Amino acid sequence: MTKRKSLPTKAKIYSWWKSLEGLKHISKIQSQYGVKLDKLLDIEEECCWACFYETSSTERCHVIPDSVGGSNKPSNIVLMCGQCHQENPDINDESFFWEWFAEKEHYAYGNIRYLQQQIEAFGFKHGQHDISKEVYEKAHDMLQPVLVRGRFSKATRKALIKKCVQLAVAAEGEL
Repeated sequence: MTKRKSLPTKAKIYSWWKSLEGLKHISKIQSQYGVKLDKLLDIEEECCWACFYETSSTERCHVIPDSVGGSNKPSNIVLMCGQCHQENPDINDESFFWEWFAEKEHYAYGNIRYLQQQIEAFGFKHGQHDISKEVYEKAHDMLQPVLVRGRFSKATRKALIKKCVQLAVAAEGEL
């Protein structure tokens, strides 16, 4: 029986993707598969590279799984949260992985959708005018500079919730 080769450490994987060789690999992937991987330029060791969820327990995830012939080289491994690791495609064609990865949204957008649902639940609708949609769009715009950095701290989340409530109340008052 052949012994399985051990995985590189998370630090080694992170360092490789931040290296010149890793940056060239990112460019190659983008060109080869027509995907946008700018989020890989802003990675950190203790957050999911797919959704940017901050966690100290990231998992080493194969782009092409080792069970179907994928290597244990850092170029074939990214760091992700458990949920993204479970969700990613598990096949031997990396194009599907990179398409999924590029399309995976920042986890903060789920928070914005939740806020929209809560605003709707509190009845912030007036006739045909949907205030929740308006608040969602403004919150989305407010969040863009935050998402460029990839981090969505608890303080940012609290400020965003407060701002969304203010926007909803102000919009309701204008009707």
